[in-house]
Amino acid sequence: MRRLRRRVLDGRRLVPTTFHALDGRTTFPDISFARRSENELSGAVGFKFNPRGRLLIDANVLFGLNDRGLRDSLTPLVGIEYGF
Repeated sequence: MRRLRRRVLDGRRLVPTTFHALDGRTTFPDISFARRSENELSGAVGFKFNPRGRLLIDANVLFGLNDRGLRDSLTPLVGIEYGF
């Protein structure tokens, strides 16, 4: 397994906020943007298979190890290579 780390510098993120109405008592849930730096940590595992000759098949899966950033929970990749 391989760990991959990515540092996002001053990235714009959605954060929950509260909107206050003009009457001073009523509040509503809202969202806004905030700039902050974060670390995204991912893991990857895969294998390569050579069924015969110059044909190579590889498969990998990328997955998040923390809850930072917008990404899939699992990202599969399948590749087929042939050398001439």
